[in-house]
Amino acid sequence: MDGYGSPADQLLSSVVRSPKVSVILPVYNCQDYLHRAIDSILGQTFTDFEFIIIDDGSSDNSLKIIEAYNDARIVLIRHEKNMGLVASLNKGIDAAQGTYIAVMHGDGISKPERLARQVEFMDCHPNIAVCGSWVETFGECAKTVWGYPIDPGLAKCSLLFRNIIAHPSVLMRRNILISEGMRYLDLYPHAEDYALWVTIAKKYDITNLPQVLLKHRITSKFKQQQLAATAKIQLEQINALGITPTEQEYSLHQAISLGKFPKSDAFFEAVLLWFTKLKHANLTRGYYPEPAFTYVLRQYLAVVCKATKANGCENALQYL
Repeated sequence: MDGYGSPADQLLSSVVRSPKVSVILPVYNCQDYLHRAIDSILGQTFTDFEFIIIDDGSSDNSLKIIEAYNDARIVLIRHEKNMGLVASLNKGIDAAQGTYIAVMHGDGISKPERLARQVEFMDCHPNIAVCGSWVETFGECAKTVWGYPIDPGLAKCSLLFRNIIAHPSVLMRRNILISEGMRYLDLYPHAEDYALWVTIAKKYDITNLPQVLLKHRITSKFKQQQLAATAKIQLEQINALGITPTEQEYSLHQAISLGKFPKSDAFFEAVLLWFTKLKHANLTRGYYPEPAFTYVLRQYLAVVCKATKANGCENALQYL
């Protein structure tokens, strides 16, 4: 007998073989957009995936839309009552069998080549734990392309100021989430993805493909909750540098993060002092990789200079 076993063994192996990718789609009352979101996943050029759809107690026609599909790759999980996005995402992670976990939103549209491009990249780069992509925005904003950091060092450092991975564009290594016990947390409502990237980036590399692989719908719903959670995530990173910011420093960091730059010399000088403090703290703690951290600080300082046109901008970068 050869080393491949009997035909029955081979058939059983093919039946129980885990998919390469588990796509997780949490759904709650998104009937108007759900067809396009589901179709965009089922229409992927890469086909070795399971499609875990969690209906989180929808009160509209979302469940009927899902049940109308006849595709063996769909795994439907239904919550009798609404449990929330975090619970749905974590239920999807626990149910996943794939090597990789992809996330999709019920109002987005994945490009046909999305999974193929990301799987190929992740297979060739075992050091990468999380891979997002650039996205094309639509909805409550002008149609544009959002680019995100590619270099893992720059990606980690940029997390101090913003979320640099679009959640519904992500592909993650399941074994890292399982072995590290990493999950989405209710502590950061509507920024739970941002918090997860920060946690993962403490030990692993994260990146983005410089290709538009998703059409990302932008909405202002839950904006205030998201801003509050985002500020909390950034404060925790500042604390990790050994800094307990003053109220003024905390407000300043949020202004920088949101791109709110008053045209004044005083604001520019405050930013320069704050960035100098961040750099010196990082040199002591080694929390962020260098020279990537200094590069990110300089990039933000250049943006502030351009916006404020403050005196001293021409020589500012030499201080960082």
